[in-house]
Amino acid sequence: MEPDQTLRPEEQPQDADRALRPQVLDEFIGQKEARANLAVFIESAKRRGQAMDHTLFYGPPGLGKTTLAQIMSRELGVNFRMTSGPVLAKAGGPDDSALQKADFSHLKAPAEMALVKKLAEWPRLVELAATHHEPHRIAFYLFELASEFHALQHAGKMDQSLRFILEEQPALSTARLAMIRAVAVVISAGLGILGVTPKNEMR
Repeated sequence: MEPDQTLRPEEQPQDADRALRPQVLDEFIGQKEARANLAVFIESAKRRGQAMDHTLFYGPPGLGKTTLAQIMSRELGVNFRMTSGPVLAKAGGPDDSALQKADFSHLKAPAEMALVKKLAEWPRLVELAATHHEPHRIAFYLFELASEFHALQHAGKMDQSLRFILEEQPALSTARLAMIRAVAVVISAGLGILGVTPKNEMR
């Protein structure tokens, strides 16, 4: 019985540039349902000739989230950049202090302007709600704000120039991230006024 060639210590021709991580979905073991869905999403994006919808992987370490993200980028022919929360929080990253210096004059798209205008209504709306004892105004406003944000996010799926982060345009990207942060702050404040504790995830 001859020994298994793959167990020999000598380097083999097929070993060249072979990574430990799976390179394509077919090589990925486990997460069968996630792989099936991703295959459909990727093929759909390719056939449409458009960017794939935003995808979120979550769960404890070791499930293959990073590997799946790398496979997605390879299948779609786009760049992949790995980062983490601590890295983003370093000086010079898009933390609150950096976002405070954002130049909002870069925001010119109609969907962006609609969202900015809606954000500007917040202080006056809180005053009116308090004066007239009409807390429902805040609930309606938060729904409208979330709708404007969703419209902007959807526009980015159809037109890549409207995506929140554009590597070649850092000033515009910072302005968009600051706008998103403002949306998060307002929604959090509004829910706090209504006494609502948001869920960490939707199931």
